[in-house]
Amino acid sequence: MVLLKSFDLFPAAIKVSTTGLQNILSFHKDGFSPDAASLIIRVMPDYTEILAIKGSKQFFSSVLAIPSDSVTTEVLISEISVLLSRYENLITRINRIYLTGDMDDSLMEQLRESVGDVETLDSGVQLESRSGKVKEQVLTAVGLAISAVGKSAGAKVNLIPHEKRILITRPNLIGTFLLAGLLIVMLIGVGTQGYVQNKALLKRTDAQIAFLQSQVDEVLRVRSQVEEKKEQLAEFQKMLKGRQTTLLILKDLTERMPDNTYLQNIQFQGDKITMQGYSDQISSLLPVLQDSPYFESMKTNWIQQDPRNKDKERFNLGATIKNETVTED
Repeated sequence: MVLLKSFDLFPAAIKVSTTGLQNILSFHKDGFSPDAASLIIRVMPDYTEILAIKGSKQFFSSVLAIPSDSVTTEVLISEISVLLSRYENLITRINRIYLTGDMDDSLMEQLRESVGDVETLDSGVQLESRSGKVKEQVLTAVGLAISAVGKSAGAKVNLIPHEKRILITRPNLIGTFLLAGLLIVMLIGVGTQGYVQNKALLKRTDAQIAFLQSQVDEVLRVRSQVEEKKEQLAEFQKMLKGRQTTLLILKDLTERMPDNTYLQNIQFQGDKITMQGYSDQISSLLPVLQDSPYFESMKTNWIQQDPRNKDKERFNLGATIKNETVTED
């Protein structure tokens, strides 16, 4: 904890309702994707939560102090990029984005225009109540109920009637053993008084050795902890440096992208970055990206016309990140 605090890192509690949102995908038509993460964005009156679910046993949550009346498409895209950058080694692809909570219909339309595959969470839930389809307001409660049922322990019942159960009884020999033990101790004490005295002296000597040995062990333990902390510190520094570079690149892309260009997917793999999205004119986008101080070279993987919008082109671009560290002015 002290080491984490020195880096301004603090553990955060996960809301119980987050587990409910994860488990509701068990009854969703899409289910859990084996090789990609699903994003659930829950917009509430006093906060917004972004939940990245990878498989049925792993999820990552980010709770933001952003009320529903302040949520915009730009804010959501920025916060999604920040969350994914934290787990870039675990989450490499997004399957679909689901929206739930207190939000306007226009938010989903705007987000769908920006990132593509977006729908409401309740639209794919394959559950029905007596009154019809399960309402969105109780999805979290249903997910928590699924979690409780899945982890409940089975009960054990003895079906043999009480009067037919066999109880094995044994004679009580404790008193006999105590008397025999006392007699043996008395005989040993009378015949081996000198041996007992030497044994006591040896015991005191062993106690002194044990006392000194504990101090030596403590010194070795502290030394081992110091070496371990040094290794953890080096690992944290390496991890923070990589995340800082990723955030700087995302910020630079956000500032450089023309208004007619939208990024749908960004992947970081070592010193390589792959960008996929839409643009009105891809030829004007390449010079803008080539001027970035973070990219050493650019290449075009493929360009094709968007079948849903003839005025836009879909593109897939690759770039190599410079080795030297680039800092902000």
